[in-house]
Amino acid sequence: MKIEISLFALVLHAQWQQIGGSLGAYAYQDDDNAKVGLRRSGGRELQEGRDCGGGNRGNGICPTAGECCSEFGWCSSSSSAERCRGSAGGRSEGGGGGSNAISDEQMKQETGISREDHENRNQFNELPNGKIKPSPEDKTIWTDDDGRPWKLNSEPYAAYHQPNPVAIAFIQAHLGEFIPYLKVPNLKFISPNADGRYSEIVANRYTGELIIEQNIMGTFNFATDAPDAMIDGKLPTTGEHDLWDVIPHNKYGGGYKYIAAGIETGSIEKGPIVLAHLEKI
Repeated sequence: MKIEISLFALVLHAQWQQIGGSLGAYAYQDDDNAKVGLRRSGGRELQEGRDCGGGNRGNGICPTAGECCSEFGWCSSSSSAERCRGSAGGRSEGGGGGSNAISDEQMKQETGISREDHENRNQFNELPNGKIKPSPEDKTIWTDDDGRPWKLNSEPYAAYHQPNPVAIAFIQAHLGEFIPYLKVPNLKFISPNADGRYSEIVANRYTGELIIEQNIMGTFNFATDAPDAMIDGKLPTTGEHDLWDVIPHNKYGGGYKYIAAGIETGSIEKGPIVLAHLEKI
């Protein structure tokens, strides 16, 4: 027991050194985030060395005169101090006072995603046909009864989909690589739809059941700029995924009205078994 505790402490320290500022910069991540990583806490932290833009607040200063840095790291020429949280002119620093709250309308302006779009996104989420099982050639590629591939994501990138708080789940996922009984319970898979956007499922590794709890279930991804996601095993933590998927989740929350296409949230009490390969506790 003493050896296990010492090992736990050693690994925890090593992982803390590795992710260091990540916990402060992300609340999860989907890493880069998401992808998974710990999502920037509302995008409000400032970082020296780079200007605001591209979904990163950087030092809070926009490179273009007359623009200001929004809460989510995007420069805008909007004259609304409420929207930009500070002076609206010049290379001014955003986040300098005012409420951190942002209205649904402002959120839609920031991301192009309305609350309705966000909460109904799973109408486009497709489930596997039958059960998925790992392929002999690549254990991270699972296939369903139709041969459709589903990519198993690295477990830290499934931190948003665990019963524990995101930051704890992120660390637990890393520790589980060394200490099996610390593994996170849920596995996350993604698979491209015909239009190139990604369906996503989350299932319990021990029961094989699809997770249907509203706040941690798999969610459809609007991002279209992830051509290598089935290779990388994650969606990028920047770009469209951050703007259209991660930021809306952090702002609007997990009030998803659908589990998947044709299945409304609350319409079933238990998720179907979607994993053919189960692990023992």
